[in-house]
Amino acid sequence: MSFTFAIGLTLSFLSSLMTACAANTTAPSATDALAKTRRSHVELSRQQSFAAKRTLSKSVLTASMLMTSEYLWLIENLERLVHHATMFGLDMTTGAVYLKRLKAIRNVVQTKPNEICQWLPLLEDIVGALNDHADDFKRMDLWYQVIECDTVMEDLRDVCQAI
Repeated sequence: MSFTFAIGLTLSFLSSLMTACAANTTAPSATDALAKTRRSHVELSRQQSFAAKRTLSKSVLTASMLMTSEYLWLIENLERLVHHATMFGLDMTTGAVYLKRLKAIRNVVQTKPNEICQWLPLLEDIVGALNDHADDFKRMDLWYQVIECDTVMEDLRDVCQAI
């Protein structure tokens, strides 16, 4: 899933970059030809700039939506893995605090997706606590999910640094 996110983000960025570099003006319409008005180079560059900004904002919006979906996937899996970790020996109080914070983060991200990046340090702490129980997760064949969460964390960290 994180690989799909990275590909989608990369394709979206490259698409906006190509559109910005190769923004063509549209052919003059019939009314422009009849009026025999010519646009100045300044007006053309403004139109190209506007088209590039519009395309870039669409790609940023797409990346934001992908980032939000990845974030919600991460939170959902961390909740499940924290529950398993409490069965493996993670302190019940610590597990309850993590679960409560994950629930709060989920609510905040659903209402204010632009605040995603501020919660990454807490999520890194949770992933670190899960890594302490690596042997137990390996025995239960859940270690790959911890690795996937860690990979998504790296992707989200990179996106947040780029923002």
